[in-house]
Amino acid sequence: MTEKNIFYAGAADLLILHFLNQRESYAFELTRMINEYSEHDFPISGTSVILDIKKLLEAGKVSESKRITVNGRPRVYYRIEDKGRAYLSDLKKAYRRSIRGADRCLKTILQDIPDE
Repeated sequence: MTEKNIFYAGAADLLILHFLNQRESYAFELTRMINEYSEHDFPISGTSVILDIKKLLEAGKVSESKRITVNGRPRVYYRIEDKGRAYLSDLKKAYRRSIRGADRCLKTILQDIPDE
C-alpha cells in the first residue's frame, strides 16, 4: 500500500506562504525548502508547488516578478501579498485546531502504533 499524506490539503499552501512570508522565492527553491525542512516526511513535487502557487496567484495572495539570473536565464520569483498574510494566519489557526482535534481523537489508536 502506498503511504499517503493525509494532511496535504491546505498544508502545502501553509508551507508555501510561510516560506514566502520570510522572503521572496522561486518554485524550485520552495520545493527544496519544504522537502528539506520536513526531512522528506512531507514530500512535494515541483509540479505540485507550481499548481498551488498558480491558485494563490489567481486569488491575489501572492504576486510574481520575472528576473534574469547570473547565467542569463529567466526565473520567476513569488512574493506574499497582504491577502496572503491574512490567509496564512487563518491557515495556521485552522492547522493548530485540526492537529489538537486529531490528537484528541487518535490518542488511543496511536498508543498501539510504534514510532518510526
